[in-house]
Amino acid sequence: MKEYTYYWRSNDWHELQGGKIRHVAGKGLRRKGLEIGDRIYVVTNLDGEMYLGGSLDVAQVVDRTEARRLLGRDVGVAGDYAIAATAQDFHADLRVPLRVTRALRFRPENKSLLLKGERLDQLTLRGLRELTPDSAALLDDLLGVRAGDGGRDYTPPAERLDDIAAVEIERRADIGPVEKRALIDARRGHGVYRRNLEKIEIACRITGLLDRRHLRASHIKPWRDSTDEEKLDGFNGLLLSPHFDHLFDLGYLSFDDDGTLKVSRYLNPAVLRAWYLDRARRVGPFRPEQRRYLEYHRANVFESHGGGRRRVEVVPAWKEGEEL
Repeated sequence: MKEYTYYWRSNDWHELQGGKIRHVAGKGLRRKGLEIGDRIYVVTNLDGEMYLGGSLDVAQVVDRTEARRLLGRDVGVAGDYAIAATAQDFHADLRVPLRVTRALRFRPENKSLLLKGERLDQLTLRGLRELTPDSAALLDDLLGVRAGDGGRDYTPPAERLDDIAAVEIERRADIGPVEKRALIDARRGHGVYRRNLEKIEIACRITGLLDRRHLRASHIKPWRDSTDEEKLDGFNGLLLSPHFDHLFDLGYLSFDDDGTLKVSRYLNPAVLRAWYLDRARRVGPFRPEQRRYLEYHRANVFESHGGGRRRVEVVPAWKEGEEL
């Protein structure tokens, strides 16, 4: 089975809310390798952000005449039609988080989507594009949590992002095997990076836990934004208990240089109570070498999570009787 993204035009995306994905159509779908049993993820680009409407498993790839017969209605003019095995719900408001958009890779050359800053290029999603299996799994994970919050607070499994990063590192031709191994280990919080970090940090900054077997080596300046040198720099890291690593990584927590804990205004108060998190807590001052990384985290990660600076707009209701 192969997995693809299929671009749906953005001008009528919200009009499809509440409908069913029964087919997609395009020029040369079969020529591009689409076959029975493949999976298609219907996506679009709204104001530079990727949205995921749903997926369909291909039962048939047919011409226009056969598509009209199978669907019982006019299907427009296209060369090929991929018919869904089972009609799937369409969700117009499911935004793909930026960290997932950045992680997606496409065959045959493991290419990523083209972004200008934090915005998708207008043409980068167009047409039918084959995903790598790990990238398809990220979209499956996102569809699995689509109910309720529109994906705003979705966190992709760390293991998936680690695996994608490892493949990317292995493909690099500018570094040797030793450097590749060090970077892969650093991505997973092990190896040289972990040893460098443990020379500086000895316990979780928030809980005080000393047993390092249960602490995560968290990069302060995110991996995706760091140079190779910064990825291995022990000063670019903290030892954190897993639940606080999660909040720090998503930008719900940060620290001032003097160790004052910063809590996002968007963090659910129930989390504060359940995890005994005191907004006034001080964790001890940071070293000068750590402060430039913390400055970056405060400016670019803190409160930049889904549900923070960006909101998913309210979409118009589905028009009764219409379908995708």
